[in-house]
Amino acid sequence: MTLSLANFLRCLPLALFNDIKAGNIILRAMALVYATLLSFVPLLALSFSVLKSFGVHKQLESLLLQMLAPLGSVSQDFAQQVLGFVDNVQVTVLGAAGLLTLLYTVMMLMRRVEEAFNYVWGVKQSRRFLHQVRNYLSMVFVGPVVLFSLIGLWRSLLNTTWAQNVQAIEPLGTWISMLLNYVPTLLVILLFILLYLIMPNTRVRLRAAALGGVAAGLMWLVAAWVFGSFIAGSGEKQAIYSIFAGMFLFMIWLYMAWMISLIGARLAYYCQYPGSILLAAKPEQTSPQAQEMLAMTLLSPIIQSFLQGGPLLSLNDLHAAIPLPRVLLQDTLDTLVQLRILTPNQQTPPRYVLCTAPESLTPERMRRYFWEGTEKQQQQVANIQAATGFKAVDARNLRQWVEQA
Repeated sequence: MTLSLANFLRCLPLALFNDIKAGNIILRAMALVYATLLSFVPLLALSFSVLKSFGVHKQLESLLLQMLAPLGSVSQDFAQQVLGFVDNVQVTVLGAAGLLTLLYTVMMLMRRVEEAFNYVWGVKQSRRFLHQVRNYLSMVFVGPVVLFSLIGLWRSLLNTTWAQNVQAIEPLGTWISMLLNYVPTLLVILLFILLYLIMPNTRVRLRAAALGGVAAGLMWLVAAWVFGSFIAGSGEKQAIYSIFAGMFLFMIWLYMAWMISLIGARLAYYCQYPGSILLAAKPEQTSPQAQEMLAMTLLSPIIQSFLQGGPLLSLNDLHAAIPLPRVLLQDTLDTLVQLRILTPNQQTPPRYVLCTAPESLTPERMRRYFWEGTEKQQQQVANIQAATGFKAVDARNLRQWVEQA
């Protein structure tokens, strides 16, 4: 399903509004706030221990202060308290049980983040456990080292004689100064792009991740300015919350940050699959008639490829042949797997194997599946009929029962 750029831009605000209105993104952002509060200190402790071994741990305070800058005057005290907790956590003397607890807490946070991004991207299956351990631990241990190494390299280059001579040349000096002012913004955008590329358990195109990252970075700047202005004029509220003011404001900022991250991820999803933008205002539940039509439409190329000895088809293959949004196709494939008509193989992305004889997939059988449900649901109907004595309900019998009542 293709859309012109004008129609896409026209439908995009309404689609994002409907996604937020549905409430699932809000609920997942709240859940991530809770998970972050539990895992914030362990995450910083593990990263701090790795950075300390490389001698770049001093830069963690500046990065934390930059992240908490919208908290205003509270940010300095709050950052020092957090870093005090982190500094007191000696990873080397925790023992096996303590270290495993830290790793488990951080793993659970990363897993919740992946589940939230998988929901935004319509992915039903998470990574395998070993893949999660590999990806998450590499992000926790290797990511900060690479990030701070790049920052240190950038600062070292700026302090060289050659760089200072270049800065003395106008207008290059003015341009470089302007660029340095935007380095924190570019760093935030880069982090969002990497987050959108790595966290969902699906292939995200660089262009879609870049568009979502830029939008999320700009929303981050606007939210930071608005939140900072709110903090500057909320002296009475801070006095009411007293010592809890820092934690209270930190929770609000965490909620805004996760909302921005998920909205940016949803925008990246729409950029990669523009046809899905039309589903935001559609019914959440597909009718049995529509499910039956979608199932027959999907089974047609799968059966044809099976009878001709062709390759197994994936969601990408089916989406290329059928001009319908991916989310509808994926939901229908999941239903066919649940009905044991198809089964996915172990490839990435999975390809679907026909596990029912093609001649048995008659229209009557498909209608029974989608109008009467699975075998367990049909058994439930039989149990209800046996318990109530009802065998068939039509308008005439219903009218007779009403008159008798």
